[in-house]
Amino acid sequence: MKRSARKQANGGMRELEGDIKHKVGRATKNRDLQAERAIERTGGKMQRKAGEFEKDLEDELEGEDENV
Repeated sequence: MKRSARKQANGGMRELEGDIKHKVGRATKNRDLQAERAIERTGGKMQRKAGEFEKDLEDELEGEDENV
């Protein structure tokens, strides 16, 4: 698995983890756990976007190698 694909997958998992923490926090009325959702989701989105950027960059560099 390429590094960019791994980052995208890990980012998606962090977003999912944030959603789960929010739901558990809401069910248990734990505000701290609910608040962690924002941190996990934002971190996950950033990580996923970084993976997408790396993939686009890899694709672009592979295209340049073929044209040389």
